Amino acid sequence: MIRAQRAYRWGLLLPHLENPEYAQLVECFDAEARRAGTHLVLGLTHYDSEVESAFLRHWAAGEADGVITDVVSWEQNKPLFENLLARRYPFLVLYAAPKGLPVIKKDSYDSFCLGLRHLLDLGHKRIAFVGLDEPGSEHSNAHRAYINTLKEYQIDFDESLMVKGPNNRTAGIDAWKQLQALGKNAPTAIMTFNDIIATGVWIAVHSQGLSIPKDISLIGNDDIPEARLMGITSVSYDRIALAKQAIGLLEQMRSTPETKPQELKMKTELIMRGSIGPPKKLAH
Repeated sequence: MIRAQRAYRWGLLLPHLENPEYAQLVECFDAEARRAGTHLVLGLTHYDSEVESAFLRHWAAGEADGVITDVVSWEQNKPLFENLLARRYPFLVLYAAPKGLPVIKKDSYDSFCLGLRHLLDLGHKRIAFVGLDEPGSEHSNAHRAYINTLKEYQIDFDESLMVKGPNNRTAGIDAWKQLQALGKNAPTAIMTFNDIIATGVWIAVHSQGLSIPKDISLIGNDDIPEARLMGITSVSYDRIALAKQAIGLLEQMRSTPETKPQELKMKTELIMRGSIGPPKKLAH
């Protein structure tokens, strides 16, 4: 009996599936893997670097022919990634990676700047940023765009408008409470690291009988379905194209081990919806 050749398996390692952004990525990667005649294996780290290490070691030992991962900790698992690179094991990092490692990411910096400039041009002077409380978060596109665009408009950075927390809706709810406590110094607009946090802000604002954008303007990132339903302005990118390029690059790295690490950037665009308006005092 002739035995069929085993189809290749790609490991997809993500923090969780609570964020619809990750759930949509799973759908896109699985569809593209099947289209290419391969399989997708899913792993969840729950932001635990030891779990991340265990998955990577297990998969690299032969359970997966390549890995796509949103890394938990570069500091703790740096030796492991360096070993995978030295072994020429096919792996690709989502969103951000140290120089010299293969990465596929959203080119969202300019989109964030565009959103901030729009708010500033509408007359907003106090714009809050709700980001992630984790190592390296200051290097995210959203964080850098926030700092640099304020400088561009000669607006002093106010640390009280920088709120950091976990990557979930509760972080958005808690951030709104913290920003409201500033009283007269509260912001007139909010930028969030992603849409899952923005939806938390949206829920908190409306639970108090307030309105977006009448009482507060809001911009998120990722363009998840909830953001579209809530009318939140967001940064969007083509997830299907990302999955296609990622699977294609893994196959190239598998078949041609001498392939040098590449950095792929996905184009993004700011999707304008009804969550942005002039500051409340200027809206009348």
